[in-house]
Amino acid sequence: MSTGNEAVLEDLLAAVRAQPGVTEAAAVVRREARAERTRVAKRAEEAAPRRTNDHEGLPLAEAFGGEYVPRAGDPATLQEALKLAAELAPDKGITYVTASGDEEFQSYPRLLAEAQRGLTGLRGLGLRPGDPVLFQFADNRNFLVTFWACVLGGYLPTPVGTPLGFDRDNAVTRKLFNSWELLDRPLILTDQRLLAAARGLSVLWDVEDLRIEALEPLLAESESTDWFPATPDDPALHLLTSGSTGIPKCVRHAHRSIVARSVGHAIANGFTSQDVSLNWMPLDHVGGIVMYNVFSVVLRRQHVNAEIEAFLADPMIWMDWVHRFRVTDTWAPNFAFSLFNEHADKAADRTWDLSCLRYILNGGEAVVSRTAQRFGQVLREHGLPADAMRPAYGMSETSSGIVSSALSSVDDTAGTLCFAQDSMSGRLREAERGAQDSVTFTEVGGPQPGVRLRIVDHEDRVLPEDHIGRLQVTGPTIMTGYHRNEAANAAAFTADGWFSTGDLAFLHNGRLTITGRENDLIIIQGANFLSYDIESIVEQVPGTEVTFVAACAYAESEGDTDKLVVFFVPSSEFAADQRATVAEIKARLSREIGLQPHHAIPVPREVFPKTASGKIQRSQLVKDLRNGAFDEVLSEIEGAPEPEGALPNWFFDRAWLPAEQEARAELPTGPWLLLAPDGAQIPAEDNVIIVRQHEFDGDYLTLVERHKPSVVLHGFGLARGEGPVADQLHTGVYSVRGALQALAGSQVQLLVLTQGGSWAREGDRVDVAKAALPGLIRTAAAERVLPVVRQIDVDGGDLLAVVRAELAARGQNDLVSYRDCQRLVPRLRPVAVGDDLPPNVRVGGLYLLTGGLGGIGYEVAQYLLAAYQAKLLLVGRSEVGPEDERLADLQALGEVEYRSLDVADSAALAAAVTEAERAHGPLTGVLHLASADVSGQWSELEQHTVAREPLSAFSGIYQAKVFGTLALAELLEDRPEAVLVLFSSVNGDFGGSSFGAYSSANSFLNGFADHWGRERGRPVRCLAWSMWAGVGMNQGSPTAAAASRGFRAITDEQGLESLLFALATEHVHLLIGLDGRNEHIVRELAPEQLRNSEIVLAHTGPEIDPAALSEVVRRSPLPVRILAVREIPRDAEGGVDQARLLAAAAVDRPSGGHRHVEPATELERKLAELWAEVLGQQRIGREDRFFDLGGSSLRAAQLIARTNSALGTRLLVHQLYEHPTIGELAPVLAKELN
Repeated sequence: MSTGNEAVLEDLLAAVRAQPGVTEAAAVVRREARAERTRVAKRAEEAAPRRTNDHEGLPLAEAFGGEYVPRAGDPATLQEALKLAAELAPDKGITYVTASGDEEFQSYPRLLAEAQRGLTGLRGLGLRPGDPVLFQFADNRNFLVTFWACVLGGYLPTPVGTPLGFDRDNAVTRKLFNSWELLDRPLILTDQRLLAAARGLSVLWDVEDLRIEALEPLLAESESTDWFPATPDDPALHLLTSGSTGIPKCVRHAHRSIVARSVGHAIANGFTSQDVSLNWMPLDHVGGIVMYNVFSVVLRRQHVNAEIEAFLADPMIWMDWVHRFRVTDTWAPNFAFSLFNEHADKAADRTWDLSCLRYILNGGEAVVSRTAQRFGQVLREHGLPADAMRPAYGMSETSSGIVSSALSSVDDTAGTLCFAQDSMSGRLREAERGAQDSVTFTEVGGPQPGVRLRIVDHEDRVLPEDHIGRLQVTGPTIMTGYHRNEAANAAAFTADGWFSTGDLAFLHNGRLTITGRENDLIIIQGANFLSYDIESIVEQVPGTEVTFVAACAYAESEGDTDKLVVFFVPSSEFAADQRATVAEIKARLSREIGLQPHHAIPVPREVFPKTASGKIQRSQLVKDLRNGAFDEVLSEIEGAPEPEGALPNWFFDRAWLPAEQEARAELPTGPWLLLAPDGAQIPAEDNVIIVRQHEFDGDYLTLVERHKPSVVLHGFGLARGEGPVADQLHTGVYSVRGALQALAGSQVQLLVLTQGGSWAREGDRVDVAKAALPGLIRTAAAERVLPVVRQIDVDGGDLLAVVRAELAARGQNDLVSYRDCQRLVPRLRPVAVGDDLPPNVRVGGLYLLTGGLGGIGYEVAQYLLAAYQAKLLLVGRSEVGPEDERLADLQALGEVEYRSLDVADSAALAAAVTEAERAHGPLTGVLHLASADVSGQWSELEQHTVAREPLSAFSGIYQAKVFGTLALAELLEDRPEAVLVLFSSVNGDFGGSSFGAYSSANSFLNGFADHWGRERGRPVRCLAWSMWAGVGMNQGSPTAAAASRGFRAITDEQGLESLLFALATEHVHLLIGLDGRNEHIVRELAPEQLRNSEIVLAHTGPEIDPAALSEVVRRSPLPVRILAVREIPRDAEGGVDQARLLAAAAVDRPSGGHRHVEPATELERKLAELWAEVLGQQRIGREDRFFDLGGSSLRAAQLIARTNSALGTRLLVHQLYEHPTIGELAPVLAKELN
């Protein structure tokens, strides 16, 4: 493609190639769409309420794990557990692995001895049995020695995570202070190295009676062997959880509950003293201390304690530890599996033997089955058993995990359940996996011995199985209660003694599945946050309105871990002010709680959802976010801003334009196999084998095996269309599908030759059956079924000359037309949105809607009734009675009739319309929305590639799209004034990987509109939509894949406003919802609609000093960005894949519009290397902000760990938050290093 900068590009390439170490180089010009003015969009209707159904006759939702019977030799108290471990397993104990990799073994006798020495020291401080002790340990060994010292002395260990800094007010120091007050200002114990900083809390809290001591000086020479005489019912441990007032709830456990959990878990899962366990989660987490450390002592097995910082720095090290210590049992929350999967490519370089690892407990936050299964699949080649992954459920109040299940890395149905989404409010109805509006859950299994579960309604009545309700638990593992919190205890325990977990769940065949939370607890990366706590922090940020802030957990898709999203009402209506507020919210939360929100979204006050009593409806905000309601504001705040309240610049028209000059390739050697229609005049050539249509029996495999062609020319479409469209499809798109499937995976090139296959110039005549080809061709090209797949539409002339020209063209044009020997390609032109176009909708007119009770159809029907008092005739295949809720809603708005019929049945269609016209007058227009539902394909994409898609899939989708359209055209033959509006998809224009049949059916609509409108002059609009978010077959569909291709999510309001605009224009074909900034869209734009924005100069090898290129760069008329890449992406023919290269460059492009500034010192350059490694960026500037580059709290922890390891520093996370650029952080480190 010519850009007018060829000479400059050559000079730049020559300069780059001359640099030392450069092996390859490529230069491309980034081009962008020109912007157009937009107008304000209208608000749309509220979403319709969901229907519910109830069914009885099921067993009650109760489950029991069997009687809990301790075995001979099992301890009765924690004191006895440690004593037996030291006596019966003297060679076993705990291995501590530090973040730096150092290892230290502590046998159980040594642990007991050090705990008894610690007890001596604690008694010397005057502690009495029953006193709580707050823990502030960063050292795992100190933590456990103190824990067991407290157990022996009858004191109550109360762990709290250490804050980012003791000298500042943040969420952790506030939690520590509130806990200290709740427990009557007890002793705080910490590490010697943290003591001085921790004592600074007295200044922060402005108190004088703060007692903080370090463990190390307390370890006396003498051991106290006269322990407190604990009984099973004596208190043993405090665990702190979030409280609604900011004061933590203190969970108190007796020896009995912790031992019962440990012994029951061992019985349920077959654990013995021969197992080896591994924990790297913090010990203030119930999973770290009770579920693994205490459990290992009770079981008298080998245990390994590693540090979370090491895992965050290198997730692969987890399996290094498993291999090194022959671990059989480990655990992690979902975020860890997700993080490991991000680095899965590194697993191939490891030589692990993971056959020892039989149990991986997945708990601590919501279990995402896809993430867990992917983890198992990655590690299968290293010997990980297929059923090692064990989803579990528990909480601090239940002594950690008490229910467990199993997933499989070879069977993705094992351990999961799939139900219809519309059955969630009543009896759950099983659905086919991947079906529209289905939801997949992960089972967490049955209870362990002694534990009982039940599902109840809001009056504590037990529900039947397969009904979602409130989960309650009872049994020996339950806490004794919340310490000094009678109100919480009254709310948590029922009259008959059951504990209300606050979780929503259901039982299916006696096995538990968790569906959500009743309260407002947010679990991110295994840590618990109360929404109120986060909201109180955000409310302190200038620019937010008090009481109008909501903190929510949000997963973008089914396979994602929950992320934090903050919604707020801004005090300013100006976008620039809102962006500043968003930046401050993210910075404040990073400092206060060490967690940066995924999004901070300004919401207008009038739409911020609150109940009449003022309660924030957080679930509604999350639902709106998932449905795309905030896409525009996110684009404005986080991306390139658009005018306030404006309908986006997302309308485009298609035009056939002269192709630009392309690089030439050598012609493939013969033979070339030409499938030609009977009677076509084609001159003979030596390397061309011609097979006539009557000679071909449809067996491509035999034909290709016989002739072994390098090129197949499918030319049956050169004959003009005659006879029924159904017959033409067999020699057209169905035949091409057969060729693609037979040739798939080979190096054969396929050119599909047609005449009348596209409307490229005035006077063209379209054979509508051939219009189904472009969607299939573009899908096959996108899936790379063959090296070259291309449709070439000709108007006569020298056919083989055209073929030779196309085979020599090294371009990425999948669709080409020749008119008068000129090569044309389809290009997109933006369509400007004006304010002065009256909507072309007739008030009181009669409109026929096919698929009118579907998601989008229902929205359109409501709007036509309410805004234009239209008379509607809805048709669909479903039998719908007067009790149908949607139909009743529509009939309450105006005159609506529904007829159950097949839209492809022209006789039934004509009868229904004629009857409606007798009542309401002539038909005004037809809106054709009917379509087969393809949303189920998202869950099984591999089964729907062009190479695998069965013919039945095409015929099923064609029924409404193709034959329904033909029936509607027959209906409109004698109604020339009625407008035909075809609802199509952008997949018809671009193709869609794993949606070939759907793309083909929609490209038929595009071609039919050309035939009906341009050729015959009839009123028609073909609207190719990107994606109406959360409506119809798009409900629950992932938006990320569409967004990556430049297809934007469309809200209901935007869709209706866009429909009105489309009807008001004269454009026969409009694409709606395209992102003109996306590289995939840019390469489809007409040249005159593009502007050159920059030159991307990519190279392999080491980074190039910009000064070496400064002279040639100064001569460039465009900004030049030099990009080091691992390899130059290539297309199937070996040329530079410009789209992929520009996409890679887009990721590298810094945000915020600032220029790249190279690191200035050796320390800054070392930091830049570490940042680039953690963030996956090729280069980092000294002024680039960590979080602008994709940094997160997890990556911040990784970066801190790697920095401290590489430089020998003791950098803290909060220092990165406070100094988020290399230029700001380097002086902090330099001071420490000096």
